[in-house]
Amino acid sequence: MWPWSSETDKIALLVLKDKLTNGDPHAIPSWNESLHFCEWQGVTCSRRHMRVSSLQLQNQYWGGILAPSLGNLTFLKEINFTNINLHGEIPGEVGRLKRLKILDLRNNNHGGHIPVEIINCSSLEVIILMYNNLTGKVPSWFGSMVQLTQLGLAANGNLSSNLVWLAMGSNQISGRIPEGIGKLVNLASLDMELNFLEGTIPDSIGKLKNLGVLWLDGNKFYGNIPLVIGNLTVLSDVDLSSNKFEGLIPFTLGYCTNMQKFAAWGNNLSGNIPNQTFGYQQGLIEFIPSSLGSLLSLEILDLSNNNFSSSIPHQLVNLTLLNTLNLSFNHLSGEVPVGGVFNNITAISLTGNKDLCGGIPQLNLPACPVLPLKKKHNRSIKRRVILFIVFGGILISFVAFIRERKITQHQNIKECLVSFARIGVACSEEFPSQRMNIKDAIMELHAIKQKLLH
Repeated sequence: MWPWSSETDKIALLVLKDKLTNGDPHAIPSWNESLHFCEWQGVTCSRRHMRVSSLQLQNQYWGGILAPSLGNLTFLKEINFTNINLHGEIPGEVGRLKRLKILDLRNNNHGGHIPVEIINCSSLEVIILMYNNLTGKVPSWFGSMVQLTQLGLAANGNLSSNLVWLAMGSNQISGRIPEGIGKLVNLASLDMELNFLEGTIPDSIGKLKNLGVLWLDGNKFYGNIPLVIGNLTVLSDVDLSSNKFEGLIPFTLGYCTNMQKFAAWGNNLSGNIPNQTFGYQQGLIEFIPSSLGSLLSLEILDLSNNNFSSSIPHQLVNLTLLNTLNLSFNHLSGEVPVGGVFNNITAISLTGNKDLCGGIPQLNLPACPVLPLKKKHNRSIKRRVILFIVFGGILISFVAFIRERKITQHQNIKECLVSFARIGVACSEEFPSQRMNIKDAIMELHAIKQKLLH
């Protein structure tokens, strides 16, 4: 029936079937002697040589392993063995498949390290290994695989700049995000959730101007959320939840005007929820255009289980698309705004903030105390004078610091001075509820100083 066939491919397939299915004689019934192997279920052969070019077997519960005989199918261009309950290590013989372009083994139970022999598969464009039990460090040798456009695993500093999608969800990968992540200039999606990654987010991530999705939740990251996140202006979905991040939400996040979801629950974040990030800031109009001073596309905001203090910024009322707001289990105080998402009792969660008041009646919060107008006015003037004096002193120290260090990194200095100026404006807003407090200003200034030192 066929003009030519390869006995080698047939034997390799039969051994592969036996291992994939744990020897179940009833599995894949079409794989038998009555049919040519090019007609077997999930097998595609090349027209010219009648050799196996594609294997696609998905959504079974066989529970077998990958046989080394897979490496004998040397004309293979695609392997798709997703969700068939495979276990054991990925055999190194896969490295013989020089023509292989797609390797998709997601949703299995593979363990051990990623075999170094994969480096020999020089035609690979797509590697998807997420949702397994792989262990060990992120392989550095991925850097030589210049054809890669999709990698369902962790980043490496020398990866191809053509990479647009990088994922590693639900493995046991350890280590840090390498500084070289910034070389992946075309990256649109970065998924590293649910692993054992640690360390800080490198500043080089700010070079990923095309990044729209950033999922780092469920790891052991710590330190501050970097100011450079504001460079990622096309970000729409960010999840930093369940880590050990601390400090403030950077005000630069306000530049990410396409943001639809921002989740950072279960960290050690503290300070005020920044007005200039989550809502229009008229006071910053000189430095930040109104289109960049708000996150008007935001639909989900989850900052629960942190250490935020002070009041809820009234500017959240302006986010007309916001349909889920979770600020529960913080240390928020003061008046709950009325309007926007705050008028929908099912859309907001404020549980675990003992000192809140006001809001819509359904919240059952106590009424807010009313200060005499004169006292409020005097307190406002006094606070602004104090802030002006403190900020002026810090500015003098800052200039002296730059001169003393004789820093030559001009671009770095420029970025820090712009950030410094924005903090100054944020500290001198007309209305008290809109101002950055002294503690938060000092923490932001400390972050800028650290940037200059490195």
